[in-house]
Amino acid sequence: MAESDDDVFFAALENQCKIIESALQSKCNMNQHIREEARQALGELKSSVYRSFVMIKSEKFVEACKESLKDAMLDLPKKTYSSVVAQSLGEKLNEPPRKA
Repeated sequence: MAESDDDVFFAALENQCKIIESALQSKCNMNQHIREEARQALGELKSSVYRSFVMIKSEKFVEACKESLKDAMLDLPKKTYSSVVAQSLGEKLNEPPRKA
């Protein structure tokens, strides 16, 4: 989602939550209109969340994550054979001698 889509999504989410919250607070005298608004808000909330998950699961999103991971891996310093071998030999030299 683009920045503006995020803003629209969260504004709608906040609005739906306010409607549901007001319906819950007025449970003692909940009239048909308030119940209908709460039901509709909950349906819209579920739909928005579902659409977001569909977008996240989409192939383009997964590919973008893979590319980002590849870029991050390229930024890591590369280990050389000699640095790995020298490190393992150094660890052996620091170990206390074994008793036979």
